Formats: sequence, C-alpha cells, structure tokens
Amino acid sequence: MGTNLIYLVYGVAGAAVYALTVVSMCKTRAKLSATFVTLFLLTAATNLFTYVNTWMALRLQTESWFFGYYEFINRVVVISYVHQFLVGLLYYSQNLNAFLMTLDRFFAIAGFLWKEIWNRHYKMFALAIHAVCIPIHYCTGGFLYQNRENSFVYNPVTNAYTLQFKGTSSTISSLSTQVAFGSVLLMFCLIFNIISFHRLRQTQISGKNVKIVERSMFAISICIFITQAMNILILIAMFYFILISSNMEAYKLLIAIMPFLSDLFSIGPGVYTIVVPGPIRRQCFSLLLPCCKAQAKDSSNIHVISVHTAHTL
Repeated sequence: MGTNLIYLVYGVAGAAVYALTVVSMCKTRAKLSATFVTLFLLTAATNLFTYVNTWMALRLQTESWFFGYYEFINRVVVISYVHQFLVGLLYYSQNLNAFLMTLDRFFAIAGFLWKEIWNRHYKMFALAIHAVCIPIHYCTGGFLYQNRENSFVYNPVTNAYTLQFKGTSSTISSLSTQVAFGSVLLMFCLIFNIISFHRLRQTQISGKNVKIVERSMFAISICIFITQAMNILILIAMFYFILISSNMEAYKLLIAIMPFLSDLFSIGPGVYTIVVPGPIRRQCFSLLLPCCKAQAKDSSNIHVISVHTAHTL
C-alpha cells in the first residue's frame, strides 16, 4: 500500500490538472491550431486511459479490497486478455501520439509546403498508423499463440495477486519490437524537433513576428517528446540488461523506476501545459482563480471611478 499511496498522491493531483488543461484547451481552441487541439485531446484520452488500465492491471494486485475484481476476471478470461493486450498496445499509442504532435508542429513551423495536405489528411494518417500497431502488437506480444494462457494467481505468502503466463513465451519478441519501434520514432521526433527549433530561432532572429501561441504549442510538444525519450531509453536499457548482459540487479532497479516515468508520460502533459506560458495557461488560471479575477476587475473599476471623480472635482 505504501508505494501505491505515493502513486495515488501525485496521480490524483496530476489527473486533476490534466482534466483542467483539457477544459482550458477546449475553451481556448479558437486561438489554437485545430490540428494541435485534436491531437492534444487524443493524447489526453490515451494517456488517462493508459493510467487507469495500468492501475487495474498491475498496481492493485497487492490491495485486498480489489481482490474480488481479479477473481472475477479470472472467470471471464477475455477481460484479463484485454487488460494485458492494452498494456502493450497503449505503449505504441502513446508513442505514436507524441510522434503525431511532433509532426504537427514541424508542418506548422517548418514544413509549410505540406501544411495544407497535413491539415486535410492528418486524421486519416493518425487512424492508419494506430490501426497498423494492433496486428503488430498482437503478433509480437504472444497473443497469436493458441497455447497462451494468462491469469491472475493469488500468492498467500505475499498476500497479492500476480499475473502468470502459460504457453509460448513472447518476452523477447515483444520487448525487441517495442525497442525497435520506440527507437525509430525517437529518431524521427528528434530530427523533426531540431528542424522546427532551428526554424523557430531563425524566425525570431530575423525579426519576424512569431506568435506566442506557436511557441507555446511547440514547447508543450517538446516536453511530451522529452518524457517519451526518457521512457524509450529506459526500455532500451531494460532490453540490454535482461537479454544481452543478464544484469538482473540493474534490471530490477529499472523496473522500480519505470512506473514513475510511465506516470510522467501519462499524466505529465497536464503539468507541462500549465507551466508553459501561453493562452492555455492563462485560461487555466482564470478557471482556478475566478474570484481573484473578479476582485481585480472590481478593483480596477473602483480605481477608474475614483480617477474620474477626482478629475471632475
């Protein structure tokens, strides 16, 4: 319960902040790029769903009050399969969303020749690459094997449930595919972000008017990319320690770190969005501090009336 309590303390706060940024994004969407808003909302939905699924499939295995759920899904096997399938599939989805946001900022800042094409077809492109990941994960994650069985088994010694697999092992193929997939996306995101950042600096240096909105959206995209890169690098390290060097001590250390980085990727964007200056942050503060805003307005009105009265006298 101790570790879960830590997860819960920052997790609830992070999810609440994320919900606030989503509401603020919807309220200020007229000032923002339509493609960016759509992809941000897609990312938010994916991240929050990932966060909930992670809790249900992995983190509540030690909580006695949740044992009834694991007993239930052991009887309804399809739910257990769905949970485990989503754990891997949502890894692909989260990384794809980060890639799509990077690509969106690239076309907005540097890739002007393809911007109109992107604006017309980005939804179909996003749907297509997400759809492709389903059979990839199904085949490489071991779900293709007919002798695969997975269930949550109660361990009376630890008083916890653990997920156990029977049948053909898919650890090597699954982890290898995720590492390769993440590494390729990471490389492309890095290239596109460098080009976009260089173009943004050139625009500022040459004295052209760069909207703070564009800088704000790019900064949010960069923050998401950084957490994506951290997760992929940790995954690459896990791949090395478990399959190449067989260093189980280092592997166990990474396993302990991974949940925190996963949460940073899942619910962190809400915090980045509030930290980054721009219209979304202003809207967040106006939603959080309506009383302060009203008091400031009343104070301003009183000051104007006082000045007008003094001038009249």
